[in-house]
Amino acid sequence: MNETQRNSLLSAIAFSSGAAGLSTITPQQRSEAFTNLEQFKTYPGRIAACVEIIGCHVLSIPGDMSAEGAVDVTVPAKLYALGLIQEFLKVGYNSSLSDLDRIQLRSSILVAARQLAVPPAGSGGGTYDEASKRILAMKIASLMADLALREFPQRWESFVAD
Repeated sequence: MNETQRNSLLSAIAFSSGAAGLSTITPQQRSEAFTNLEQFKTYPGRIAACVEIIGCHVLSIPGDMSAEGAVDVTVPAKLYALGLIQEFLKVGYNSSLSDLDRIQLRSSILVAARQLAVPPAGSGGGTYDEASKRILAMKIASLMADLALREFPQRWESFVAD
């Protein structure tokens, strides 16, 4: 996924979620955003893109003319990505991943959980408010449970230690 595609995806997430900082969103923009998000669900590299998204500390898009600075879409983007990964776990996980890909996906979810638990140094406590942090934590916990059901103990012997 190149930078243009990523910005297009983040913009669609911002429009569809009504992210703060966007002054006016027309019904046509919202409809196009929903269409783009639905099309992304069929994109062959969507899981790799979702892994990239959940690994980012901050996700933002440039604000519009009336807004100051960038619009933070970290929480809605991570929720969207985690939702797509969860859907993938239910539908295509066992049939389409190599062992290396499974380990990478598992590792990225663990990293996302650690990022949420321990904010990066110099962030002043993180970029999430408590409600957002709780929602992301529940989604990540649900994904970890889904992974554990599919992987433990045969393919994820270090589950408890991880």
